[in-house]
Amino acid sequence: MVNKSKNIFFEKGMEKYFQKEKLKILNQLKFSKENVPFYKQKLKNINLDNIKTYQNFCKLIPLIKQEEIIKNPELFSSNENIFFTRHSSNTSGKLKKISLTKKDLENWIYYTRLTLAPYYKPGMLVAHSKREEKYYLSALDESVTKSKGSIITFDPKNEEEILDCIKKADIVLDYAELIYYISKKLSKL
Repeated sequence: MVNKSKNIFFEKGMEKYFQKEKLKILNQLKFSKENVPFYKQKLKNINLDNIKTYQNFCKLIPLIKQEEIIKNPELFSSNENIFFTRHSSNTSGKLKKISLTKKDLENWIYYTRLTLAPYYKPGMLVAHSKREEKYYLSALDESVTKSKGSIITFDPKNEEEILDCIKKADIVLDYAELIYYISKKLSKL
């Protein structure tokens, strides 16, 4: 009986979330159906306009297995220009290649999926590490600039430069691992 009531509570919460985010979810599904090989195949016989509830979503949209992504990463790349490729093992320990377009990165930033991004406010001075290659912080730079903010960068191996940037900046946005590394270095000063 307890499990059933927990499940009903979960379902109600998911329905509420789904209704709040439905437009974003359906737009993402439509984009994926048009541009991503995996979804072109899996969603070809599904009318996305029929998805009105969380329950419809669960019945109509197939689950993706990690093994599918690991075996065939090219099936999950959009036909748009790839701006950045990263690798993630999340909790599985199995490396997955993730290709992102510039728009994906902008959305990632906009919807606060970057380390500490929820604390960013337009107009802030943002500090992050210098990088040579394209990476998600390249899109962050553009988003910060568009929102009338500014960027300063530091060499993560130069403690004096790190301290100087931290003193000037309103916020430091970077990979979680680097922020941890910096905090460890600073705790020893």
